[in-house]
Amino acid sequence: MAALLAACTPASAPSAEDLAIAIGVDVGMLRHVRCERVPNDPTEFVCRYQQRAGADWTHMEAVAARNGMRWVLIDTPGKPD
Repeated sequence: MAALLAACTPASAPSAEDLAIAIGVDVGMLRHVRCERVPNDPTEFVCRYQQRAGADWTHMEAVAARNGMRWVLIDTPGKPD
């Protein structure tokens, strides 16, 4: 029963570490990570963050979703609109 409840429970937002793993960078390359749930989909989150680009920081955005025990990217990270 507990496993069934866990499967139905909406996912928590990905952490900075989770997002870094999904993107394929060291967590030290990210800062100011903020992920918000996508309306009507409890497994997807829009994450806005800054990523180191040389000596500068670039504002970025990506959509991540839970795939089993890990987070995966739904789209290619890019600059927010």
